[in-house]
This record gives sequence, C-alpha cells and structure tokens, in this order.
Amino acid sequence: MSPEDIPPGAPQAAEHAHGAFENAVDEVGDRWSLLIVWAAAHGTTRFDDFHRDLNVARNILSNRLRRLVDLGILEKRPVRDGARRMEYALTIKGMALRDVLGELMAWGRAWGRKFPAEVGAGAGARRS
Repeated sequence: MSPEDIPPGAPQAAEHAHGAFENAVDEVGDRWSLLIVWAAAHGTTRFDDFHRDLNVARNILSNRLRRLVDLGILEKRPVRDGARRMEYALTIKGMALRDVLGELMAWGRAWGRKFPAEVGAGAGARRS
C-alpha cells in the first residue's frame, strides 16, 4: 500500500478514535469506578451500601466516589432537604455508560473466567 492509497484523514481519524478511547479509560477504566457506576445504575445510592455490596475498602470507595462526582458521572446530594447523610445518583453523563456496562457484562458472560458454580453446571456437577 502506498501513501496515495490511504484516504485523506485516515491517520487523523485513527488518532482521534485512540484519543477518545484513552479519554474514556482515563475516566472510568479502573475496576472500582466501573463497579460503582454499575451499582449506581442498579439502584445503589448510599456510601454504606456501595461498601457492603462491592466489598471495597472505605478509603478507595471514598476516593472513587469523589472522582466520579468531580468528573460529572455521579452527583452527590443530601438524602433529603437539610440532611447530613448523602446519596449518589448517576448524571446524564453517567447514564450514558449503562449500555457500555451492559456490553461489558455480556462479554464477561461469554468470555470471562468461569466461577465454580458455572463450570460443569449442566454435567451433573455437585453444588454445596
């Protein structure tokens, strides 16, 4: 292939796509951020519930929640007017990740590691 065969803008388009992917990974590409967004999309709203449901260390959870709020993926608001307790909710930007998370879940079901209860489940495997 010669340089003349490459369509105009092709290298820039590839660089742009790489940059967009890199931006997405920078914002939500770590394990805990993705799991927090997943939990928020499925109704988890309070710090203690995230902590319990995800089994994440409190300091890591606090850091990730703060970061997701700073990025505009979650919003932090009082549970009710005048309350000191806070809850978290997905913003429009955060809700836009639901389809992506669904695709990751589908990929994980098809290609991810199998857990003991899933391995051989249809072949008479013992379950305890």
